[in-house]
Amino acid sequence: MSKRGETKLTGYKKNLVDTPPEPAAAIAPILRASGGIYTEPCGGAGSLIKHLTELGVACGEAFDIEPRTADVEVGDARTRVPRYVSATNPPYERALLMPILRAACDWPLPSWWLIPHDVLANRYFAEVATHVDNLLPVGRVSWIRNPDGSPTGPGFENYTWVRLNCEASGFIFRRL
Repeated sequence: MSKRGETKLTGYKKNLVDTPPEPAAAIAPILRASGGIYTEPCGGAGSLIKHLTELGVACGEAFDIEPRTADVEVGDARTRVPRYVSATNPPYERALLMPILRAACDWPLPSWWLIPHDVLANRYFAEVATHVDNLLPVGRVSWIRNPDGSPTGPGFENYTWVRLNCEASGFIFRRL
């Protein structure tokens, strides 16, 4: 889960942590301004859908390769093209994340991806960086929650909503 936290999730479980409400609150105004309806291409258990619905943003379609709720249908973000602007909390393992992001670079509508901010500094991200046209930093996020939904403590990693667009953006990423 974190490079500094006591709880360390690995492998399969690392990609199954539900989205807490704070990142949804950050992206909700942007999705409302984009028509108020979106696609969730990595829907999982539907936690992001739940939070955004509570904030007045409607999910027009949701899919995942392994849905964990009846509200999310079976579908693969690497091959399925969304009908609406997308917003999702994708799996973070590079082997899963990058094929999905590469596919999203060809989608006709923009897509928002909640990813650890450090991913932007990795060389492998360069293959999709030319399609980034907007960043919305969220800050530190606590992913592990108490039974009542409250955070167990402060988050240890910063997260950013990254918008990909099929057009080359001209957004400049420079390496020193």
